[in-house]
Amino acid sequence: MKNNISFTYFFYLVLLISSLSCKDEIDPPPPPPPPPIEFDTALTRYFSDLNTMGMYVGKTAPVADLEQMSNIKYQETLKRDSAIICAKKFYSKYIRLNIFKELWDDQTVDGGRQFFLDYYRATKEAGLIPVLNVNYHQSDYSTPESFPDPISYTNYLKEVLDSLNDIQWKPGLIVVENEEANISQYIIDTSDDTRMYADLQKYVDQLSAAITVGTNFTWWDGSKGVEVTNGGLMTRNISYVVWDWFQNTIEDEGLANYYASKSFGPTLFKQIYKTPQPTFIEKRIKINNFLESKYNGLPMKYVNIHWTEPIAARGWSDELEGGTPWSFGIAPDSMAKGIFDLSVLFYHKTMPDKKLVSNEISQLTYSTLLMQQLINKVKEHPYEAWDIVTFYNADGGNPYLTKGFHNTILVEGSSQVYTYTLRENGIVLIENLKLLR
Repeated sequence: MKNNISFTYFFYLVLLISSLSCKDEIDPPPPPPPPPIEFDTALTRYFSDLNTMGMYVGKTAPVADLEQMSNIKYQETLKRDSAIICAKKFYSKYIRLNIFKELWDDQTVDGGRQFFLDYYRATKEAGLIPVLNVNYHQSDYSTPESFPDPISYTNYLKEVLDSLNDIQWKPGLIVVENEEANISQYIIDTSDDTRMYADLQKYVDQLSAAITVGTNFTWWDGSKGVEVTNGGLMTRNISYVVWDWFQNTIEDEGLANYYASKSFGPTLFKQIYKTPQPTFIEKRIKINNFLESKYNGLPMKYVNIHWTEPIAARGWSDELEGGTPWSFGIAPDSMAKGIFDLSVLFYHKTMPDKKLVSNEISQLTYSTLLMQQLINKVKEHPYEAWDIVTFYNADGGNPYLTKGFHNTILVEGSSQVYTYTLRENGIVLIENLKLLR
């Protein structure tokens, strides 16, 4: 059933809240009280009982203990069969997989290509639809790599698709690289705008070529094409560009102030209002604006974003801020009211011909209430978004990185075989997904 819920009342609310939401020491420019922006809300939300969700099964700690969930030395990865059983336990429709060219080129008996294809074949047997990251380099986040030239990448992509065709299992989505604006992974020269845009254009050319290959590919059953999307626009960059849109394009200082106060910690809130802005913020706004303008011109159906909650705790430093996010009133158990909606609204208004998907939605806490809110947001399908969503089921390397939905436990008497138990937030995901069709 279609339900249309107007944003108008929400905008009145946030304008009222915005004048009360900031601490005195932050002291941003006082917003004027402009009237709410009138948006077309005809496509606001489509509530659905269709299951469009899945997961990435990554490394997790053996117990839901913050110290162990925040330290990679405790974390392990489930082997293929256990990982697939785990994904099925969660009633997943999709499973996120990755392949890297270095692994693909290893064609030895027990090499990377055979390992990947065996894994892919196992997803078919389990009825899980792959959301496949096709990456050229395997980044360790310490040495950024250049984007590959389109010919090298598409030759590699064609080889991968031909092998999947032999298995007769079509992926739900091809994702070109991972987090294309991540300067820890890719060479993006931010010292000069001209060089920065030239580096980003390399990715746009790579993505464009991949879309052409995907569109023209013929499958074993005679069907044509596979959807291809970008690597994933990152949460923090998205928050910068949405704030900038409200502040400088829409020129609604009330909404901009509200968005900033709920999306950023105290230090970042101060920085975003500085004149001139810190370079790291300015450049990331330019990067996202450039990519999004280019994506509007590409014949791809979906734009892929990564999102994590609580958003204001993303990248948090206790030392810098003088305390935990929770001591500053950021709720560990809930999404900041309206921020996710306003971010989706931004993409609907600026990229109206694209639909949002996500191959990475994650939690920074293992809260059951937060998990329920994230699921509810996906089920709303605002502006027809979220045809495909994969939750990020993995622990990160510090207290303010991702938290998974299961514990990875060494089987007693074994040195290499792992099984899993469910965490409370994972149980919430199961209870929701098993009701969907």
